[in-house]
Amino acid sequence: METVEDLLRPKPVAEKIKDQLQQLADLTGGRLALVNARGQIALETEAAALNSLAQLNQSIEEKMAAEWVELGQALTSHSQPFFVESDLGLIIFWMPIRENGQLLGGLLGYGGFFDDRQGSAQRDQQREDLYYRLDLAGLRVTWEDYREAIAGMKFIRPQYLEERVAFLASVISALMTENLIQNVQH
Repeated sequence: METVEDLLRPKPVAEKIKDQLQQLADLTGGRLALVNARGQIALETEAAALNSLAQLNQSIEEKMAAEWVELGQALTSHSQPFFVESDLGLIIFWMPIRENGQLLGGLLGYGGFFDDRQGSAQRDQQREDLYYRLDLAGLRVTWEDYREAIAGMKFIRPQYLEERVAFLASVISALMTENLIQNVQH
């Protein structure tokens, strides 16, 4: 059976997957990882917005890293797709990649905000909620610095995100199958 690591060995395939991961990370303004069947990150990318937020203060970076690791460990054991809002108010998701019923790995994402179509007032409230959940006032991060840091974080409809993530998972699964066939033929 092909593994995520096997898929990433040919450099052109790895670059193609990394480009696709980056596009999806940019879509949300967050972080995206291709995870193997053991729950280990095989390939990871991050949008500038999430990095900008983390760089505001060491404590923010630590909170976000802890949430990423904690939720990532919990979600990668799920056999079904999972899209939720984290305790900090950011999107976190898991999309398993399966072949013939066997879990080969998956896509783990973090960052951005769900767009519930409630309008700009609701979006402003979501941004404000994150500011307070991260205790940025207590860390002496100004509202202006925060707004600038998260400017690239996107609001995305849950259904659209699920469709994009499922499509990327199917592309990766197809590449794994194609790579396996090529290896058998040679």
